[in-house]
Amino acid sequence: MIELFEVCGADPKLVFSPFCWRVRLAMAFKGLPFESRPITYSDKAAIAFSGQDLLPVLRDGQSIVHDSLSIACYLDRQYSRASLGLEGIAKHRATLIDRFAHQDLLIGLFRLLVLRILPLLSLEDACYFRSKHEGLLGSSLEAFADPSTGVQLVESALQPLKAQLQLTPFFDGDEPGAVDVLIGGFFLWAWVLRLEIWENHPGIARWVERLVARYEAVQGKIHRAPCTVR
Repeated sequence: MIELFEVCGADPKLVFSPFCWRVRLAMAFKGLPFESRPITYSDKAAIAFSGQDLLPVLRDGQSIVHDSLSIACYLDRQYSRASLGLEGIAKHRATLIDRFAHQDLLIGLFRLLVLRILPLLSLEDACYFRSKHEGLLGSSLEAFADPSTGVQLVESALQPLKAQLQLTPFFDGDEPGAVDVLIGGFFLWAWVLRLEIWENHPGIARWVERLVARYEAVQGKIHRAPCTVR
């Protein structure tokens, strides 16, 4: 059985990392069952076997892979059914898409979501999360959480996505593939945390609904944050 070590909140069923959601989507689209191993932010000892301290980590028998894009490529290489299109030169294209997605979409969403994440963590994890990210950002989380800038960044990122979804139901055509995995992880992250900033963009909204439906048909109901998290 494939094991997925992924970050969770105080509730172990609540998984809300965009990178973990990429891997979950990849396995759902390929029809691969897996066992979730939820890990809190501060519990780095649980993944010491991987030789690094970032999640997600996938363990498949003797194979251990970390980094969401590397995991998706491994799954496509190891399990041929329902190819995501990540073999050969396509991996390099996916790397480019990954970098573009980080530029506006990840930063914009993180500005909107960061203060929603804190209440979902234990006290120990909240302290760890704050210390780590404030060190990386060079500011307090409250100062970084700028809704106006976040919305502007996300809206900018949505424009080419909207245009593509006018042509096909998924970014990779009639069926989901690598681009849907790489970009979809960010949207599932927001959706799980009850942020649906794409409400005024019907094409994006329908695409997210398709992602959720495809995932739940294979892996079961997604556990979302309480409605009180806003």
